[in-house]
Amino acid sequence: MQRVILCSLICCLLGMAACGPAPATDPSATTTTPTSSQRVPSTPTPTTTSPTTAPTVPTTVPTVPTTVPTEPLYPGLDKAPNFTVYDNNKETVQLTDFIGTPVVLNFWASWCSPCKAEMPDFQEAYQTYGQQIQFMMVNMTDGTYETRLSAANFIQQMGYTFPIYYDPYYSAVSAYGVQNIPTTVFINADGYIVASITGKLSAVQLQHYLDMLLA
Repeated sequence: MQRVILCSLICCLLGMAACGPAPATDPSATTTTPTSSQRVPSTPTPTTTSPTTAPTVPTTVPTVPTTVPTEPLYPGLDKAPNFTVYDNNKETVQLTDFIGTPVVLNFWASWCSPCKAEMPDFQEAYQTYGQQIQFMMVNMTDGTYETRLSAANFIQQMGYTFPIYYDPYYSAVSAYGVQNIPTTVFINADGYIVASITGKLSAVQLQHYLDMLLA
């Protein structure tokens, strides 16, 4: 019996020597205990930085064109050129003085037979429409074949009362390129040429163009 106990003690001592001392516990080590769920990381809140300087708002408003292209007032008609002539008082008169009123512009001379032949019809037209239409009977006063005196004497002798104008420097003649007389130009109230006729006008033709001006 004593022999058995002794053997057991010897074996125990031998086993302890083989196993060595128990491992020391590392105080820095952490033990993770598995759990049944895992916390989901929260979504990081984005950091919003408010701008310290407000964006610059343009203060200049783009200019919008105020002029709208328009169609010509009278398509196909030419603007009547301006000119300077002289009345019986030697005062200058221009075509633009009568803007807003239709104008009958007639080029004539006392030596021109066709000019003299149509004048009674112009006189009658003036008496009828003189308050609505401006008649400009422009004399081609070249100083040689026609003078202010010869023209004025003819008008006085015939008893005509329509307005007479003198063109000693051919301002009107040049503006309208007059090469033959009589020449009559019909100009509407806005200053556009409605018709230009070279040669003697009959009473019917004259009335036709007067009606155009008054339409």
